[in-house]
Amino acid sequence: MIYFMRVPKTGSQAMATLIMRYLSKKNEYNVHIGPVKQYGEPFLTAYEQESHIIETLFDIDESKAFIGNHENYIEYASFGFEKPIYISLVRNPIEKVISWFYYSRSNLYKPSNITLFSRRYEKFGGESNWRNKTFDDCIKNFEVECRFIPMNSRKVQGYKRQIIQFCGNYKPCWEFGSPLAVQMAKDNVERNFAVVGTWEDPEITLTVLEHYIPKYFKGALELYKGSY
Repeated sequence: MIYFMRVPKTGSQAMATLIMRYLSKKNEYNVHIGPVKQYGEPFLTAYEQESHIIETLFDIDESKAFIGNHENYIEYASFGFEKPIYISLVRNPIEKVISWFYYSRSNLYKPSNITLFSRRYEKFGGESNWRNKTFDDCIKNFEVECRFIPMNSRKVQGYKRQIIQFCGNYKPCWEFGSPLAVQMAKDNVERNFAVVGTWEDPEITLTVLEHYIPKYFKGALELYKGSY
């Protein structure tokens, strides 16, 4: 089984679409979408929550692809399970932050916490002012959503970085800019991920996936070049 760990604003939706709508049909396998969002956060700190995800995953036929929902890496061995074939995408961190900033203001984004966003609108003089704010102004004014404070562990910073998802669900992983978190993430990638690519260079990423995991990605580059 392959497990696509989706990292926000890295091109994960494009990859998920390629897998779900096209590659699964071409290579004859089914796709299961993860239930993580029911917990409301991408951070799975409770043992029960991690356990639930793993139980869901291993109730699925081994020949399927599993697409996660922005959850962090889970150490399967601690639950007595063999880990799946992990794949993921990364992106230039600055471009990722800017992309999220404007995406959260677009009509495509449907916030789960309406109360939180209503407070933001009120603070910035109405929804229109908040939506029209630029990233440059946000940085210059040192506003909350544009603060990058070393060792800060507030959950609101989760979408600002990708290290936390590769690091896992341990407390040090939450600390922004933590050297330990970076090292833990690097170790996980080296030991536990088959492929970590980038949608900034999709042809190279798909070529590697196609050659490394042909059962799931045979024909991926051809489909991409033909715009699916």
